[in-house]
Amino acid sequence: MTWRAGIDVLSFGATKNGGLLCDAIVVLNPDAAPSLAVQLRRAGQVWSKMRFAAAQLLAYVEDGLYLRNASQANGIAARIAAACVICRV
Repeated sequence: MTWRAGIDVLSFGATKNGGLLCDAIVVLNPDAAPSLAVQLRRAGQVWSKMRFAAAQLLAYVEDGLYLRNASQANGIAARIAAACVICRV
């Protein structure tokens, strides 16, 4: 998934995979960036608080924590799905 596919802005969500109210916005098209600051302020995402989100996201991606969390969640979901199939038989 890159700018070559026509993506201007990408949201990297961490909340549903172990993050605490934190997502990253990746801007792949600089022309889309000017209006982004206004939208962030409207949502209450002020720059003075970004250091807390940044610290969390760094810990989340640096050592592959997001991959381990997703792998564990997928494994548990597979076990639940298998148990549901057994119950239906």
